[in-house]
Parts: sequence; structure tokens; C-alpha cells
Amino acid sequence: MTILHICDHPRFGGAFVASLSVVDLVGGHVFRNQKPGRWIQSLVTIGGYCSRSQKSRVKKLIIEHRPDVVHLHNFKEFGTAAIAASQTESVPVVWSCYDYWPLCPRDNFHGPDCLVESCRIACYNPRDKILPKAAKLPLLGRKRRLRKWMNRLDGIVALSTNSRQLLLDGGVGSTFEDGGPEISVIPLPITLPQPIVAEKDPNLVAFVGGSPGNKGKNVFFEAERLVKKKRPDVHFEEIKANSREDALEAVASAQVLMVPELWPNPGPVVVVEAALLGTNVVTSDVGGIKETAQRYGNVGLAHPDDPSQFANEILHALDVETEPGPGPDLAEIKQKLLEVYECAAKRA
Repeated sequence: MTILHICDHPRFGGAFVASLSVVDLVGGHVFRNQKPGRWIQSLVTIGGYCSRSQKSRVKKLIIEHRPDVVHLHNFKEFGTAAIAASQTESVPVVWSCYDYWPLCPRDNFHGPDCLVESCRIACYNPRDKILPKAAKLPLLGRKRRLRKWMNRLDGIVALSTNSRQLLLDGGVGSTFEDGGPEISVIPLPITLPQPIVAEKDPNLVAFVGGSPGNKGKNVFFEAERLVKKKRPDVHFEEIKANSREDALEAVASAQVLMVPELWPNPGPVVVVEAALLGTNVVTSDVGGIKETAQRYGNVGLAHPDDPSQFANEILHALDVETEPGPGPDLAEIKQKLLEVYECAAKRA
């Protein structure tokens, strides 16, 4: 079976590693978009419109590679045109959910006026800008457009049961539409790119979330303050690496990895990586994070808005010895993905 994997352009971050892990497991051709221009991005990514030019691009890819299945990873830079092109060429199309772009203009339901159960166009603003209401008029009907196209998929892969339920609650999946796509829960087949050798610092707590507000950096700093009151010898480090390998070495050297996500992450890659490296994890009890962490490693859970809970869990994790875990069952995951492809082919 020949698979064409279609992805957005960035060659870094969790979505990139996620898509790479699937490609490495099942094989196939990969096409990563070039960064689209502002107008295309506004039209297809933010507005959810089906662009003729993007549809033409994807059609050419399908004609060139003649795949049995198109697997969409993060594909919002192509927008709904990727689904339309696959249908025009009569090729079954499957999507893996790494964020909630189809349900939320922000992708992640994070913000004071953005709720999972009722995401509104009013919540959208470009980073560090406030748009007038009139500028958001093209977003009218976004939810209807996206739901229509997403329910034309031939299969959906969710990384956790929580993610599956959020999609169903948002009107995406077979529960809300007769004959709609089935949502299969399949974890990511994350592996290490190479053996990682690092000396573990028993007093180091690491954070790799970066500056976006939904990553919980402020919670990390507040937990640091609380932990240091009881354990002044513990040091906290925000990891900034130039490559995945560098980031993995930094995580491997820490006794605890703190993942204070403030959004319902479907299944964060870094949590699995920490388990493979033998690093304890203290993470938010939201989204698919809890399910992912408990599946693979020693984990402490805390409410995302409660730094004191994080501090208590970190203090405990600092004294817990752990070893690298076996990680995901690659054979089982591959079999499940192939079953999704086969079901998609029958549905199409």
C-alpha cells in the first residue's frame, strides 16, 4: 500500500516529530508545504475556505505519486482543499489529529474567551494584536465549513480517548453524521533517533514548552519559586535547543520534566520521549496528556492552574528513581494504522 503523507512546512516542533514517527513506521511519500503567503494563510488556515490553487497543488501531488491513501497530518496550510483534491481524484483520505484547527481558530482552545464546548470566531486574534469585529466577518460560517469537509474524510486517527471525544463534541466524526468518518484511537509511534547518552542531574527540573501562552511557562516559574522554598538545591532550566537531539539530551539529563500545558493537548510527544529517556514527568491533568503520560512512564499529575500541586509533585518526583521504558508497541501501532488505511479504502 502506497501512502502519500501531506504536512505543513515547519521542520521542528511536536507536530513535525509526530508526522515523522508515522512516516518512519508505515513508509510512503512525504510532501511538506512551503510556508504559504499571508493571503493564502488567511483564506485557508484561518477562514477554512477551499482554495482552488491549493486544491490544484494537492491534485498534482496525487497524480504524481498515485497513492492508495492520502494521510493528512497537520495540513491547515493546505486547508480543506487537501480533502477536496483527494476526493476529486477518488483517493481515500485519513487525518491524524495533532491539534484542534478544525474546531478552533487558535488551534488549541486556549484563551479567556475560548471554550472547548463553544468556540467562537470572536476568540480569534493574531498574536499580540486585537482585531476589530468587522475584520473577523470572513470567519462567519467557519465551523460549518470545517465540519462539512472534515466529515468527508475516510478515517480519523486520535492520539487519545479525550481527543476523540473532543472531536465528536465538535461535530467531527461518525456520531454526529450518518456515514461520517470513524475515529480510531492510536498513540504515536515515538522512538529515539539515536542512542542518547547524558549524565542525569538529580536536582534538575526541565521545561521545554517555550513562550506560547498555552504552554504554561508562568506556571513553571511559580512552581520553581515554591519548590526552592523547601529544596534550595534544586534548579530549574528552560531548555532551548537547536535540534531534537540536543533537546533529548537535555531532557535525559533532568530528573524531572515539567509539562504544565494549559490546553487539552491530544498527546504530547515530549512526554513519550521523557519515558524513553528515563526522566520522571510532572504534567497537567488535561486533555490527552494524562492518558499519554500514564501509558508510558512514572508521572505526577496536577491541575494546570495550581502551581502548588505542581510543586508538590515535583518534590516527590525528585526522589523517585526511574529507568528508560520500552515505549510504544510499534508492531501494534503499525497494524492499527494499516487497518485504518484499509477501512478508509473500503469507505471511499
